[in-house]
Amino acid sequence: MVGKAKLILVMGLLGLFWYSNGYAESNGLVNIHKEYRSFKGYFKYDPKVLYLALEAYDCGVASGHDHNAGLLTIVDYSLPSTRKRLWVLDLNRHKLLYHSYVAHGVGSGDMDATSFSNIPNSFKSSLGLYETGRNYFGEWGYAMRLHGLDKGLNNNAYKRDIVMHGGKYVSQREIQEYGMIGMSHGCFVVPVTLDHRIINRLKGGSLVFAYYPNQRWLKDSKYLHCPIIKEMA
Repeated sequence: MVGKAKLILVMGLLGLFWYSNGYAESNGLVNIHKEYRSFKGYFKYDPKVLYLALEAYDCGVASGHDHNAGLLTIVDYSLPSTRKRLWVLDLNRHKLLYHSYVAHGVGSGDMDATSFSNIPNSFKSSLGLYETGRNYFGEWGYAMRLHGLDKGLNNNAYKRDIVMHGGKYVSQREIQEYGMIGMSHGCFVVPVTLDHRIINRLKGGSLVFAYYPNQRWLKDSKYLHCPIIKEMA
């Protein structure tokens, strides 16, 4: 009986350890509910976007895309370009690092992005989960490669040269003068005042989640219905 009591005590302590470290409410490797509570105040327009981004991030990490884990960038293309619709979250410290404007592709729409594509030369933005690559200096100045992880939705991002870079046409001044920010060829373009800081923080394997309420994607994306996490359950 003493041995059994000791075993129950040990198991109870182990259970407490796992719960205190955030795994009790996790769908996989990330405590989605805890992170949601930490950041939902920044997503008052549509908190569901945050929850879906955390689900996709969880699946991405479980799938091995964890080289720069702890950072999650969310882009909500359901918001007009006049709104700050890019967030960079530090999940390890539960801290918002950046909240900024970001451009969409000229083929996706003017002030509002409504059409998305994975096709080369469409000049449209693409939805889904991305992994950041290396930084470099190119045609658009300081930039960062992106690898699309959602097959059929953004997996052509690298060969389409869909990258993150800075642009002078992404600013409050542009909105005041033209009523909207400028548009890209499908790239994630951020203000030039932030590009070096954001890219240097995100490069090398962090995850980026680009959202729009596209029903086919929401239904079919493996990162929103994660097979690996289901196997782990």
